[in-house]
Amino acid sequence: MTVENINVENAVQRVNDLIAQEKNL
Repeated sequence: MTVENINVENAVQRVNDLIAQEKNL
């Protein structure tokens, strides 16, 4: 896995976490 792929995965995970937080509010 390339560094770019890891960065994309991290960004996607952060977005998913934010969406999950908003749904919990």
